[in-house]
Amino acid sequence: MSVRPSDEGEPIAIIGLGCRFPGATGPAAFWSLLARGGDSVGVLPPDRQLATARAVRGGFLEHIDRFDARFFGISPREADRLDPQQRLLLEVTSEALDDAGLPSRALDGSNTGVFVGMWINDYEARMFAETGRVDFHMTTGSGRYTASGRLSHLLGLRGPSMTVDTACSSSLVAVHLACQSLWTGESDIAIAAGVNVILQPHITVAYSQARMLSADGRCKFGDASADGYVRSEGVGVVVLKRLSHARADRDTIHAVILGSAVNNDERFMQILWVCKTSAAMAAARSDSSGPLTGHRCSLGSRQPGFCALPNTAPFRPVELELGFMFATAARSNKGRDLRCCS
Repeated sequence: MSVRPSDEGEPIAIIGLGCRFPGATGPAAFWSLLARGGDSVGVLPPDRQLATARAVRGGFLEHIDRFDARFFGISPREADRLDPQQRLLLEVTSEALDDAGLPSRALDGSNTGVFVGMWINDYEARMFAETGRVDFHMTTGSGRYTASGRLSHLLGLRGPSMTVDTACSSSLVAVHLACQSLWTGESDIAIAAGVNVILQPHITVAYSQARMLSADGRCKFGDASADGYVRSEGVGVVVLKRLSHARADRDTIHAVILGSAVNNDERFMQILWVCKTSAAMAAARSDSSGPLTGHRCSLGSRQPGFCALPNTAPFRPVELELGFMFATAARSNKGRDLRCCS
């Protein structure tokens, strides 16, 4: 079915949710964790110790080796070669579609887009290190390109399908692209996801040497005591529709996305440094001024209740200023007043 482009200011409805995070399986458990101020940062599970000289603290998932391959029509041999990130995407997307009241068979042949944010390929590196076991399933089971393609194939979808790698902002950019696809009429429904599993020590060691990781295992976004971030695992999936379609279909609407924007921080001293100049501030504001009155981001008189920002560096002044501007200077308090989230 062809769909006419929507009005640029039409919000996007979140009609389905699914997640697996450290200490929380599912949206209800995650909300409970936040509401009680729970702490899910810990040490790496004993069965997954990395070759590092000291204990690694972070947010780690349990039982990533468990997977019901038969449910998804995957053979045992192929499942053995399947990156745990792809396994998690299959499982949690199924849960998100159930939450949206969309049986997978109902999407067969539909104009549904899939947008997956995925950065690291630790499993692929481990698989290819075993040269004596290399086979075709290893290429499809560990490649990032198949993370989105496998979902589209399993569900029989005809919409766009892509895996996005913009490092720590990958999942947010995936949501942005999903919204754009809905706004232009390219997709009727969009599945946006982000996934991360840590299976190799190299990035942790390198970031530790560069003092990018917090010494006490705590993220302190925007705080004067910020001393780095904490690596973590998890998967999150949202099912999206244009608000008018969600209302017409009587879908459950968990929340709405009022707008999104993506920009780069110009050229600075090093590729991972954040430019602190007033020019960078002005460039960021021009992309989403007003707040969020750039391309397909008009809020009008509406005020956002939540603003999500990527956070890798200990302190990112451009993102922080925009975050507080978008969220009307609201601050977070141990997960109880989550207006601006990194």
